[in-house]
Amino acid sequence: MLFLGGGAFLLPFEPDLQFLNPLFTGLVIFFLIAKPKDDLAVTENLLLHIKRSAIPIFTRIDKYEISEIKSIRCGGIYSEKWELLSAGKVRPNTLELTLTNNRSQSLDFTIDRKKLDHIVKLVYKQKERE
Repeated sequence: MLFLGGGAFLLPFEPDLQFLNPLFTGLVIFFLIAKPKDDLAVTENLLLHIKRSAIPIFTRIDKYEISEIKSIRCGGIYSEKWELLSAGKVRPNTLELTLTNNRSQSLDFTIDRKKLDHIVKLVYKQKERE
């Protein structure tokens, strides 16, 4: 974060536009702090897609009733090693939900593939208990 912020501060601007350096640096640092990080959680009857940010106002939680999920599947190759490239050309992992009302939902996020597989297995176990 310091490297990107410092790099933004050193951008060459015309002398009369030098006031933009701290402004641009502040925006880069704010973006890096406020950018939400994806997470998934399973409760007894909910699948939670959590977008957690260091700034609470940017945190969002999407809830899906497990009883309303007809099928769930995942794909992608993202792992923790790809963390720095997640905003680049690497496609994040995808979770596809088909709900009982035949509506489908596709979620793209940067969650480790092993964790994603584990979450899908937990959802299927919860559905078997119903």
